[in-house]
Amino acid sequence: MPAAQINPSSSVLTAAVSIERERPDFPSDKKRRDALVLFLFNCGLGYSKVADILELNPNTVRDWAKSFLAGKFKTELSKTQFRYSEDFKLRCVTMRQSGMSWSAIEREMGVAQATVRRWVRAAEAKKTGKGDLV
Repeated sequence: MPAAQINPSSSVLTAAVSIERERPDFPSDKKRRDALVLFLFNCGLGYSKVADILELNPNTVRDWAKSFLAGKFKTELSKTQFRYSEDFKLRCVTMRQSGMSWSAIEREMGVAQATVRRWVRAAEAKKTGKGDLV
């Protein structure tokens, strides 16, 4: 294998990516909100009251209530959830802006294409003054 190529399954790439990403030691805002919803359901509140308290769409909370009753409403962190450094995100965005394909970025950096797309959209929105880098 030429020195310029990196095997995505190599331990060198795995070690490099693990430095750039970390498992969060606290839940995201969404998971904290989900935990609050779960608490309110456990207190016996219906989906309409929960929607009013949290200022959410009642239909969304109704769907969550159905999931809760079916035992499918989860508040735990996913085993695959990671957070990436701003420098790592910026490198991925720069790679895309320099013309690399989504799949090439995914292979080289070890991040899903959809995640990189979200970072690129956020960077473009930031340039136009419509948001922050995710």
